[in-house]
Amino acid sequence: MTSVSILSALAHSALALACLIAMMRLQGRYAVARRGLILALAAWSLASLAAGPQSGWTYAATILRDLTLILALYGLFAAEGRAQNVKLVRPVVGALIFVELLRGFIGIAAFDGPLAGSHRLATLETSTLLGLLSATGALVLLHNLYSSATVSERAILAWPVGAFAGFWAFELNARTLAFMTGGSLDGLTAMSGFAGLLVVLAALTMGGQAQTLPRLQPSRTVAFQLIPLALILLYFLAIATLWAMADRRTGDFLQLSQIGFGIVGMALAVMWLPSARSRGWLRVMMAKHLFQHRYDYRHEWLRFTHALAESGKDTPDLDIRALRALSDITESSGATMLRPDESGTLVFAAQWPETIAPVPAALSELKQAIRASEPGRILDLSGTQNWPDAWAGVPLLHADRLLGFVVLLHPATDRALDWEDFDLLKVAGRQIASHLAEQAGQRALEENRKFDEFNRRMAFVMHDIKNLSSQLSLLVGNAERHIDNPDFRADMLVTLRSSSDKLNRLLDRLGRYGARETTERGHVHLADLAMQVAAPFDDVRVVRRHSQPIFVMAEHDGLEQALTHLVANAREASGKGASVTIEIGVDGLRGSLTVADTGCGMSAAFIRNELFKPFVSTKNGGFGIGAHEARTLIRGMGGRLDVDSREGVGTRFTISLPLAQTRNWLDAKEGQQVA
Repeated sequence: MTSVSILSALAHSALALACLIAMMRLQGRYAVARRGLILALAAWSLASLAAGPQSGWTYAATILRDLTLILALYGLFAAEGRAQNVKLVRPVVGALIFVELLRGFIGIAAFDGPLAGSHRLATLETSTLLGLLSATGALVLLHNLYSSATVSERAILAWPVGAFAGFWAFELNARTLAFMTGGSLDGLTAMSGFAGLLVVLAALTMGGQAQTLPRLQPSRTVAFQLIPLALILLYFLAIATLWAMADRRTGDFLQLSQIGFGIVGMALAVMWLPSARSRGWLRVMMAKHLFQHRYDYRHEWLRFTHALAESGKDTPDLDIRALRALSDITESSGATMLRPDESGTLVFAAQWPETIAPVPAALSELKQAIRASEPGRILDLSGTQNWPDAWAGVPLLHADRLLGFVVLLHPATDRALDWEDFDLLKVAGRQIASHLAEQAGQRALEENRKFDEFNRRMAFVMHDIKNLSSQLSLLVGNAERHIDNPDFRADMLVTLRSSSDKLNRLLDRLGRYGARETTERGHVHLADLAMQVAAPFDDVRVVRRHSQPIFVMAEHDGLEQALTHLVANAREASGKGASVTIEIGVDGLRGSLTVADTGCGMSAAFIRNELFKPFVSTKNGGFGIGAHEARTLIRGMGGRLDVDSREGVGTRFTISLPLAQTRNWLDAKEGQQVA
């Protein structure tokens, strides 16, 4: 047996086995009709195995197979209930059945009749030509069946139509080659059994449920890369063919012509293929004729958004990124942006690439075109007199406010603007305008933040100055009554010196107000500190809960400032005649300072939501930063400020800080572990 015979036997054996398996699995709608198709296919495969592919029995089985396939196609039309289409295809189906019957009659006469020699060959050619007609008609029916189906029907027809189309495409090519060569091709005939497996697949999927099939949709990137590659391969194939044809000739002139043709062809390829103009022309032609839309919107929008959102140390400004992104979308050779100045007049602000220079003479013409157009409309600037390179104008409109205007230059392959350009550039212009507006908003917020920070610092300074002023006012009032007392004069000098020192420290802290982790800590005697803060006030008394001195780890000036804030707030909340108490105690490993008053108290909601917010105050003319600054200072020392208040009863602010002895013990313990 030859290799072709072995291949044919394997193919038809596989087909017969597939038919047997399919017969056992056929269920559902049209099972009887599909079994008839499988039986016809099995008869053809068994005839090919028993009598060979070139026998009369096999030929008759082939005719039976094709008739069954045509009837199956008609059944697909009728099964989908398209009455109008069924009426239209009936004449075509009838004609195909007639062609197959005529082909069978002629073929049987050629195989089993008295014809011989040239008459037999002519009869086989006629039969092959009729087979070409039937294969072509079957493919036309398949195309009409699928193209006229609805979306839901296509989901059902996808598998059977695809399988039938593959089989008939194989038969069309095989019969075409057989007709052109004057006989059958043994290799293709042997492969026909494998093609019959597609019919088995069609029979199994006919009448099935809707299938979700993956759709092959090559992107523009793939097409733009594969098509030029295919053109290059075709070019070199043509060169090789002509070279081979010239190689069969003799003579010096023909050899020189062959070499010259090759050199000229390669030179043309080198000059044309890398050309930007040729690539642009090819891209425009492919986008115009191979795709429904010129732009791959998903790809372009992802690239455009990425370009606008790009960030980093070496990233260009937003204006440059926007110009580059717009130029990339339309393949423009460059772009220029106009932005309004402080007076609202459009001026040239940026250009990309930097080698492109704006044309000042065209500025008035551009402004006139912008004023004459509708807001947000893309302008065709091809006819701009003072700027011949101008191509399109893109207004950057945000909330009906013109934030800028972009002038795009002509692309490498010049073309006219169309509706796709207008739609895409309009959306891109609004996106750029949104980014520009966001950038302007961020800058405005940053400026406001700086002003707010400045105002906050001034408020803290005013609050501290207010406390110093209250102390000095109290001192002046006492001096009027006790100026003759030598002890009072001595205390007054101490108080004035202390106030002066506080004022100097206040000026020193002016540039560093806010939450900060302080590092200048030492041992602070709570009783001495409390007496120092309470000394200027007659209505503030100090209560000691422990006879032993209590030292905590804290920053003396900061703790004094925080305690002063709390005492001042307590005195204001208590009113005249009421006393404020500073209690000194120990709570476990922490020392505590509690400022208690008998004022109006505060609600739990106020303590939770507003007490420690700066610039929120219940007092007329108050800054609302005393409690905020006190907690900030205490937290910076590693301490805690707690509040306990009841409306109508009073408030207790408790400052707790680590005891100095505890801190020393912990430091010693850490030193031993390190050692």
